[in-house]
Amino acid sequence: MPLLRGLMRSSTPKLPSSLSDVAVRFLEKRGARFELSIPSRIKAWPALLEIERTFGGLHFADWLLGPSAIVMKAPKLRNTRTSPVPLVCVGVNDTGGLFADEAGQIWDEDAAAGSLRLRADCMERRIEREAYGFHIGVLGQHRFKVLPSSVSAAAGAKKLGLPLIKKASDQFERVWQSDKLTVWKSTDDVRVFAKTDAALKKAVATIEAA
Repeated sequence: MPLLRGLMRSSTPKLPSSLSDVAVRFLEKRGARFELSIPSRIKAWPALLEIERTFGGLHFADWLLGPSAIVMKAPKLRNTRTSPVPLVCVGVNDTGGLFADEAGQIWDEDAAAGSLRLRADCMERRIEREAYGFHIGVLGQHRFKVLPSSVSAAAGAKKLGLPLIKKASDQFERVWQSDKLTVWKSTDDVRVFAKTDAALKKAVATIEAA
């Protein structure tokens, strides 16, 4: 059940395709709906309903997702790098809260630094990105170097023969990865990961020259 009291809004999204026709008819006949309890100061954004419907209650490692899976912080204007943006807490991880704006874009909080950073265009991509970040360690790419965001990560990755990981990439961050190398571009910088110092040095030189 949602954990906040407030205005109750309803939506009627498509029921999961995994349900049988009999089950779907049963639920539709009885007015099945998805509900999200939120403070009445903002509208029930469709993006919040989608996050709740798809990820509500998902718990892994230090993550807990879904507007009603945690005690939500009241939506309010948060100070971001550009301008105050209305955000709703839709999860928590090891650095602080995960927030969504009206478009469903995900902002990460760095509680220690007291800052927010726009990380992904949707929750699915944010989770994909977390998975590929973890995969760097699985591949044994423990050497890394941080480069300025001005370098051409895309051109360098192409020269290195690295495929773009589409599910983890959007306008905010892009990931190129193989079993040997990873190139990770964010709005802040470009990070290169490799298995050996020699491989890292060669990859960095290629990117800087691209």
